[in-house]
Amino acid sequence: MDSAALECLDCDHRGLIERSLFERFTGECLNVNSLSAAFTRFRCTGCGGKRLRIMRADGELLFDAAQEKPCRGCGDPIPLPRLRLLPGAAWCAICADEAADPRPAPAHPQPPNKDRTCPRCDWGTEVRQNRTDGSFFISCTRFGCGWTKDYPGR
Repeated sequence: MDSAALECLDCDHRGLIERSLFERFTGECLNVNSLSAAFTRFRCTGCGGKRLRIMRADGELLFDAAQEKPCRGCGDPIPLPRLRLLPGAAWCAICADEAADPRPAPAHPQPPNKDRTCPRCDWGTEVRQNRTDGSFFISCTRFGCGWTKDYPGR
């Protein structure tokens, strides 16, 4: 996409989003997904309003503040062409792709070999995470033992 037209719903001011300028300021290629991510940051240069609509150079309406539907995943507006194809869509294309192909969760850290047994009661140990600060620690698995040690791995 070389450019996109911008129109203010409040004052009817019109402008053009040029690819080179968009890429210089955002670091992203000008396309529907990058426009979606930037849509809520655009302001009318005429009145400063945020109620805008964006169209392709051929006139196809991509985004309209009056018809905006936010993505459940990222909160960015779902492009209108996607909503026309999938009227009940709750996710933008990027979030829908990520949900369809989830990345595996990182493996929970394991205690080092030298700390796999509690030195106090000789039971097994496990790595736990502090809810307050997110740090990890090694703890005895036997209820009531209470032995802990700072986890050296993270």
